Amino acid sequence: MKKKQPPALLNPTEQPNRLAEGRVDICLKQDGRLYLERPLPFLILYRIPHRPDPGTRYLLEGEAAFMVVGHQRGCGVEARGWFRQVVARSVARFGAILVLEVWAQSHGEVDEKGLPRTKVEIVSSAATARSPFVATLERRLATMAIKGRKFQTQLKVKKGVVHTPNFPALEVDEACQDKVYRLGLALPPVYQMFEQDIAYMAAPQMVRQLRRALGYAIRQTVFRFSMDETSVRFPHFHRLGPRRWSKTALWVDRQLAGLSEHVDYLYQVTPTNTPQAMRQFNKEGCSTTPVFQYRPVPFDLAVMKRALFAIPIEKVNDPALAYLLREKQEELDRMISLLVDVDTPRFVHGSVQLFGAPSAKTIQMARQILAARALPERESRGLPVQTVVEHVEACFAYYHAKNAGFKGRVKRVDDLPAGLMVSGDELFVGSDTRIPAWRLEALINHEVGVHVLTNYNGRQQPMRLLSVGLAGYEAFQEGLAVLSEYLAGGLTQARVRTLAARVVAVEGMLQGERFAQVYTDLVEQYGFNKQQAFLITMRVFRGGGLTKDALYLPGFLAVVKHVQEKGLDELFWVGKMGLEHLPMIRELRWRGMLHGAALLPHFLEKPQVQERLALLQEQGWSLENWLDKEWM
Repeated sequence: MKKKQPPALLNPTEQPNRLAEGRVDICLKQDGRLYLERPLPFLILYRIPHRPDPGTRYLLEGEAAFMVVGHQRGCGVEARGWFRQVVARSVARFGAILVLEVWAQSHGEVDEKGLPRTKVEIVSSAATARSPFVATLERRLATMAIKGRKFQTQLKVKKGVVHTPNFPALEVDEACQDKVYRLGLALPPVYQMFEQDIAYMAAPQMVRQLRRALGYAIRQTVFRFSMDETSVRFPHFHRLGPRRWSKTALWVDRQLAGLSEHVDYLYQVTPTNTPQAMRQFNKEGCSTTPVFQYRPVPFDLAVMKRALFAIPIEKVNDPALAYLLREKQEELDRMISLLVDVDTPRFVHGSVQLFGAPSAKTIQMARQILAARALPERESRGLPVQTVVEHVEACFAYYHAKNAGFKGRVKRVDDLPAGLMVSGDELFVGSDTRIPAWRLEALINHEVGVHVLTNYNGRQQPMRLLSVGLAGYEAFQEGLAVLSEYLAGGLTQARVRTLAARVVAVEGMLQGERFAQVYTDLVEQYGFNKQQAFLITMRVFRGGGLTKDALYLPGFLAVVKHVQEKGLDELFWVGKMGLEHLPMIRELRWRGMLHGAALLPHFLEKPQVQERLALLQEQGWSLENWLDKEWM
């Protein structure tokens, strides 16, 4: 097999079209590189020193415009040619360019406590030192922290041209000199370790965090620089970040999404014999622990783990994408272990790792809800399962008419407990399902308007993980789904009591209570009927103890708080994500790496929904006000 050759070393005069377009990615001598994703009014410059310098180059290679220069003889001539051309074209296009040269300070400097110094030195000429963009860089760098220690900044004014110590300055054409603004950034090498003259990058996770924070500081600085010194205006500093998906990032994303689709843990841990187990439980006086049966896992879990960790996430340069992808890899590792441990005592510990345990605040809220006077549920005969299926099919047909690419499917399943369950773009309906007519629309909004639509919208994105779910997406996804029930007018007090009951059931299970005890408390202490109590308890004890059901109530409250403070964001439907992912998803939208939702739920078009939404934003949510209402 022939070894793949690196890109050829090229002279800038041979590539006028590439430079004119502002798109260059080539190798330079001695491991150098010039990367220009598109025309931009800045360039980050790094020159490889003679001494070992692990990690410094890594800190800048996730940005949209950078140049790495080797230190061997001959590198300078080549670098000067490229540098002059890049600077000249940027000045002609934007009126000015900011050159930020980065280097690491000397290793071994410590503070009075013996800890590595975290002081960042900003080196500037006297003419530039008082510029607003320099002040922006100082402020943004001061917000960075590593292991709880904040960075300090120090501005050093230098005579002449700013450049890396011990290296000659890279000259520019005389006509451009007044429009080239140079800054030096001397970083404390807290990301490096030296042992026996061997240098290596310390704590990769720490370095990744530093890389993201440094990238944001640089973009914000260039954003201010462009406003003050150039002819271009950017709507947001994130527009200065990378916009292109690398082949590596796309491949990694698809590998993780493919594995995620196979690891359908919810389907695997849902019992196949719930009706039979409930009959046997009642027959034995509701005092024993039911024996649940589960579907066999249709793949080799050890092989899947091997495939999971063969995915080279460390080769993804974009800091934001690398964070999301690595986070998902870690979650998939835990999910595979969860499937290995189904129906064993280890399962509950894996569940807590994935979904957490309910907080004291959530438990207190759940108990307050359950202790309140329960209003009688509206009486209504449950619709037959075929009618439920027909309503879901009509909903799917509506979305297909809106977007021909939408192809949701509904299936009637005999071995599924009564109710609805979504997997990807499929909605499964248990054969024993009976849903009251007044409740059906809210439930379809929950399952189709949120779960199915976010799966479909995620599949339209370059990032396929948004279709199967970013790490820890469940709380926000279920909270949004419950909010959709409220907006449809179908979130009753009884429904909220069910969400609260799931929280106290999870608490009891984690405290060591047996199935029968949790069931009895729901019936005798909180007034649930036997079927409701059994299904709630089954959901919590399935697989060996699943804590996911405790996410619905706090997830709903978190979404309500966000909507009250910031409104209902269309980004909610871009794909399956956590509430904490919204800033990063918004960043990727600004950068043009993601686009808006292909379909929004039809219930948002209804006037009564907008009225409810306005009322929610105006009044917020309080337990006292809601407990006296039948309709939430």
